[in-house]
Amino acid sequence: MLRIAVVLVLSAAAPAAAGCAELALEIRVTPDPVAFGEAVSIETQIVNRGESPVTYFEPDHAEVDGFPPVRFVRVDDGRVFAPWIPPYQTMVSEGLAGTIVRLAPGEHRSVTVSRHRFVPAAKGDGPAEPASLPPGEYAVEAEYVKADDLVPWNTGGFDVEMRRHEGLFTGRAAAVPIRFRVAPPDRPYFALLQPDRALPRLILAIVNPTDAPLTIDGVGTLEIHSKMYGHLSARLPVAPPTVAPGSRGEFAIDLRRLGFQPGNGSRLLRLGLNELILSGPAWMTLRVDAADGREIAAPEGILGEVPPPPDAGLADLALTLRGDRPEDLAISLENRADGPRRVNARLAFPADLIVVVRRVGDDVPPRGSMRQTAPTSLDDLRPRGWEGSRLAAGLAWDGDRFEAAPPLTLDHLRVLRPGESVARTFDLPAHLADGLPPGRYAVRAGLANAETGLRFGLAEDDTAATGTLWSPELELTVTAR
Repeated sequence: MLRIAVVLVLSAAAPAAAGCAELALEIRVTPDPVAFGEAVSIETQIVNRGESPVTYFEPDHAEVDGFPPVRFVRVDDGRVFAPWIPPYQTMVSEGLAGTIVRLAPGEHRSVTVSRHRFVPAAKGDGPAEPASLPPGEYAVEAEYVKADDLVPWNTGGFDVEMRRHEGLFTGRAAAVPIRFRVAPPDRPYFALLQPDRALPRLILAIVNPTDAPLTIDGVGTLEIHSKMYGHLSARLPVAPPTVAPGSRGEFAIDLRRLGFQPGNGSRLLRLGLNELILSGPAWMTLRVDAADGREIAAPEGILGEVPPPPDAGLADLALTLRGDRPEDLAISLENRADGPRRVNARLAFPADLIVVVRRVGDDVPPRGSMRQTAPTSLDDLRPRGWEGSRLAAGLAWDGDRFEAAPPLTLDHLRVLRPGESVARTFDLPAHLADGLPPGRYAVRAGLANAETGLRFGLAEDDTAATGTLWSPELELTVTAR
C-alpha cells in the first residue's frame, strides 16, 4: 500500500471566521508493487484536521475523473504520466458545475478510482494512446490547487460562466513524493505500434520478456467497443514469426479482411469497415488463444477511430445529382474509366450517401442538426447519418425517417462496365423534420465507401473502389404551395 499525507492550509478568499482551517490530503495507491498491465486503485481523501468548518469546491464528475489529480513520475528518466480518464457521457444541466463541500472538524471526503491505463503528461514522454505504466520505480505526486473563489456555472446548453462563491477557501499544496513500483512483465503480450491509415490496418508488436523463444500459432479475437454499436468482435488467424527471448516482433491486422459480429444477438451476419468508419471513437482489444493453450493479450487497448481508406480509388467514377423537385432527386454513380470497376451499388442513405443542403446566398455554414425520438439500434445501420450530412440553419434531419439499410453483402459490390451507372431516387423533404420551406437551395451529394470486398473473398485486383466522391451542386427553387 502507498500512502501520501500532506497538510493543506487554505486561506479564505473572502473574510473568514477567526482561526485557521487545516485540510489533510491523503492518497492511497494499491497494490504496491503492481504487476505490469494490472489496474491501480487510487484513493484520494481530504480530511478537515482543523478546529473550524472548511468549505471547498469539488469539480463535476470527480467520482469518475478522480480528485485531486495525481501524477506518476518515472524515477529513471523523469517521464511523467497521468491516469487516463476513459470517455463517458453525462447530461448537462443548468447550475453549479460541481459541488461545494463543507467538512466539519474531523470529517473527511474520499474518492476512489481504478486505472490501468495512463497517458504522458508532457509531449514526447510516450505514445499518445493510453497504455500501461512502463515498468520501473515511480514518485507519485498529488496536488490540490484553487487559486480563487470563482466556480463554474452552467447557464444553459454548453455556456459556462464563472461566479464568485463567498467563503470558499483557496490554496495550494503538493504532497511529498512517495516511491511506487511497477513490476516488469513476466509473460508475452501485444502492444500497439501505430494504426496504418493507408490500408487501413493495425500494426502491433508482440513482446517476449521470457528466456525462451516465442512461437504463436492461434486464433485471435479483436474486439471493438463503441458508442454507436456497443460490442463487436472478429476472429482472425494469428501466426507471427518466432520472437527471440527478451525481444519483440511485429505483425499487422488488415481490417479490410475482417467481418465483425455484433455482441447483442443482432440479425446482422457481419459488419465491415463501411459500417464502422466515422461511427465515432472505438476501444479495441486483442486476445489470442494459442494452439498450445496459452492466452496472450494486449494489457492495454487501442483507442481511436477505425482509419478510413484513402480517396484515390474513386477518381475515375462520377457522382451526379439531377432533378427539378426536391422530392424526386436522382443520384447516380457512373463508371468513366476505360475498363470495368467494382463499386458499392447499395447507395443507401445515410449508410453510404452524404447529403449537404445550403441556402443560396447564405454565408452560414450548414450544420449537422437532427431530431430523433426512437433510439438508434444496430439494425438501423446509421453510421454516418447527420454527422456527415449537413443542413442550412433552421433545418433538421428527422432521424426517425432514416432508412434501415440492408446489411452490405457481396451482391451490393457490382461491377460496372465503362459508361454504365447505378442510380437511386432521393426524397429530400421526407428526411427532414419540418420539410423544406420555400427558398433557393444548393444541394450536394457524396458517396463514402470503405468496403473493399476482401472480407467476402474478393481478390486484391478485384476489390471495390473506396474513398469519398462528391457530386457538383444542384440548385433548386422551392415555392410555396
